[in-house]
Amino acid sequence: MPHYCVAMATLDDLTSSRHVALLDRSVLVRIADALGGAWQPGTEPQPDRRRALTDAAQLRLYADRQRSGWLLVTSSAARLGLADGPNVWCVGFIPPVESFDGAPSPTDVRAQASLFDDLDADAAQTLGLALLIPTITRVITTDVGRYKHQRPHDLPDRLRVVEVHDAVAQLAIGPGEAPYLEIPTSQGVAAHEPWWVPPT
Repeated sequence: MPHYCVAMATLDDLTSSRHVALLDRSVLVRIADALGGAWQPGTEPQPDRRRALTDAAQLRLYADRQRSGWLLVTSSAARLGLADGPNVWCVGFIPPVESFDGAPSPTDVRAQASLFDDLDADAAQTLGLALLIPTITRVITTDVGRYKHQRPHDLPDRLRVVEVHDAVAQLAIGPGEAPYLEIPTSQGVAAHEPWWVPPT
């Protein structure tokens, strides 16, 4: 299974990826719920939640540098409380952008986020990070509405805020296509049929 080691990496190293996608905390929560081992789509009574968690699992498993040229990153704040225990493999291996050499300082991120004082603190910080790191092309969230702000023309052309379902559609996963990322056999979800693979 690929393991991200970013201690010696720089932000310039991200440019080899076609899309560097910054996941906000809401997406990490969905990934952890979907791939933590307890959830199964066949027993989910709510169609909207079934689709949402399936999308989150597919994003994590198919948005891979070797398959699609995508690199998933997140922030240290988004990972708090989610990146250990049973979630190490599915959330903890998504690197925080602050771990790369050359990442913006916390002071610069706070200053950038302060321009979006009409947003909640998490959305403002996520957007601030994305604006300060030119290689980020996507902010992926469960609710694009959280990022609607009073400075509508401030986003550069390179950057899009997209919901999980739309990001998965951009991955163009083929019917029956298995993900490149392998699920560790020690994880509960590995014992189930691969419900994340689109039907043929």
